Amino acid sequence: MSAEMVRRNTARVYRSRSCTNVSLTPEAAQRSTLIRLVLLILACLATGGQFTAAQSVGAVFPESKIQKTAESLEQRVKQSGDSANNGILEEKLDEMTRVAVRAKSGLAELHQTSEEVFFVISGHATLLTGGSIENPKGTEEIRGSSITGGTSLSLAPGDVVHIPRATPHQVLIEDGKTFTYVIIKILR
Repeated sequence: MSAEMVRRNTARVYRSRSCTNVSLTPEAAQRSTLIRLVLLILACLATGGQFTAAQSVGAVFPESKIQKTAESLEQRVKQSGDSANNGILEEKLDEMTRVAVRAKSGLAELHQTSEEVFFVISGHATLLTGGSIENPKGTEEIRGSSITGGTSLSLAPGDVVHIPRATPHQVLIEDGKTFTYVIIKILR
């Protein structure tokens, strides 16, 4: 599988090139997902993140656990018609890793002390990155209503996104759609 890197205003999206009209067997689809997870881990390691003491021995999250967690969150979103916390439901896998389902666009945000890596599981979204946050509130975790002057990137299943520390970003999705992804927060 070849990969294409898109870089805009310091955020990076690593996108696998997909072939259209190709049908994968369940085994091939599983291998494809595992390859994507390896890319995610490599992206995390490439950022040089510092791990907490609780993770000094490492952690492995089997694809089956991630998929089961994602399906459970997606079902909760469908049952409730929305999600509670600013349009997002999350479940922690450990102190740094979460599975998230977004049912509506998020606030603009910026993290002063951490980087984030996203691995897109399902759905499509637009990532705004760079620029400045309108109506900012907070000091270390800054949130605001929107981003002005940022760059727009399309996200799709299989994409791996790296958002460096102190980079404004906002995830936007279409009304009535969901976006499911794994988030790894890397403390700096």
